[in-house]
Amino acid sequence: MENKPLLSICIPTYNRAGILEVTLKRIVNQIAELENKDLVSLFISDNASTDNTREIVQRFVNPDIHIEYHCNERNLGPDRNFLKCFQAVRGKYVWLLSDDDPVSRGAIPYLLNIIKEDDYGLIHFVMDSSQKSGFEVYSNVNVFLASVSYWITFISANVFQSEDVSKVNVNDKLLHSYLMQIPFFIESAIAHDKSVMIYDKMLEEPLYNTNGGYNFFKVFVDNQFNLWHQFVRKGSITHKCFEEVKKNTCRKYIKFHIAELLILRRQLYFYFYILKAIWLSVKRINKRILRILFKGK
Repeated sequence: MENKPLLSICIPTYNRAGILEVTLKRIVNQIAELENKDLVSLFISDNASTDNTREIVQRFVNPDIHIEYHCNERNLGPDRNFLKCFQAVRGKYVWLLSDDDPVSRGAIPYLLNIIKEDDYGLIHFVMDSSQKSGFEVYSNVNVFLASVSYWITFISANVFQSEDVSKVNVNDKLLHSYLMQIPFFIESAIAHDKSVMIYDKMLEEPLYNTNGGYNFFKVFVDNQFNLWHQFVRKGSITHKCFEEVKKNTCRKYIKFHIAELLILRRQLYFYFYILKAIWLSVKRINKRILRILFKGK
């Protein structure tokens, strides 16, 4: 394509050919209905799949639609594959879309109509139940990010500007966080005067559900909060915004996973975190008691 696309949809994938086929079909069908198909490019980053992923992608090759397929020589892990997507992007905006998150009917033209109108940093799709519809433009980055909160971890619900990719310091710690996307999303929201919250349904129920084999608390508590706190230390977002994110994560997200981790999955690290939390609480109480006792002498 001669002209730079307005939107690049990037799909990292690994051994999910059947699921990827469903997701690609929805995307390609919506692009095919666009009057100007050059507005959208599609990039698939295959993390060295051993199934028929390449064959599935080839079925969707169309001279009128820009589809690029890349297969890594070896499995780089999820975060490095996300980075491959960011580095290969051609459009002004990047939509990092999980291969198991099918887009809702009309979502792509709807998104294009919004980003055509103005320059936005981060476009976020509200995924929890909401009585609102349409979209809302935010000019206060702290209010916006506090509203996005822990949903910043959901790759498919966030679209950001590709020009902000180079602003993120990608180090080994970030590439092992399972949340490599967070700094890119936050950086883009900070770098621009306006961001957008979309309340209309943009994604359907996921086709596949797994926790990816990682330690839930390590990723969504330790790693997530550390990534947010980097922006607090730099003065890019306020401490109040960060506290709101932590509060929402604990009250609205983590508590709904505790029963599943404890009863259904029986994951041992859950018990470890519970014991660790109790131990730290006991230590804090002991310190306070000792401080009171010595202060009284």
